[in-house]
Amino acid sequence: MLNLLTDEYKKEILWEYRKRLIAITLFLVSFAVVIGCVSLIPTYFNILQKRQVLETDKAIFQAKIGLVGDKEIVDKVQNLTRDTDALASLQIIQLNSVIDRVIARAEEVRLGKFTFTLNSDGTYTLDISGVAPSRESLLAFSKTLKADDMLKYDDKSLPLSSFTKTKDINFSLKMGVVAPSQVK
Repeated sequence: MLNLLTDEYKKEILWEYRKRLIAITLFLVSFAVVIGCVSLIPTYFNILQKRQVLETDKAIFQAKIGLVGDKEIVDKVQNLTRDTDALASLQIIQLNSVIDRVIARAEEVRLGKFTFTLNSDGTYTLDISGVAPSRESLLAFSKTLKADDMLKYDDKSLPLSSFTKTKDINFSLKMGVVAPSQVK
């Protein structure tokens, strides 16, 4: 049996072998794909069921708190947020005007720091620190602040220790800020 087959017959046998090999490979691959799809079906149904449970829980929760289709409440909250932002910006503008008024009254005094503190009753306390060249200039500055109707300032706010030096006096003053609606 040494090479008794012709070359054409050998090629034909090789082609038949390869066709059978391709057919078996395609069958096995398609069988594996079908088995994989069948094994995923229970997981798919489980996911659908969980999604449906979550949607019903969400609907129950929204019905309990009353958010289903209540566009009016959402509009009111947005309007309230817008009004709050407007009031906050108005408050900043008022505080800036207080700072401008204090700076305008500081002729000889060098101002160093402004600190606004929000009190529990909704009013502000202003703490001003700086350096005065002399006792007289510090006293004149405190008197001009006392004359301002936007600031609640009394002489107790200026500590006597500020007057111990005669030159370059470091000072710190505390005063209340009056709302513009309360100004006479």
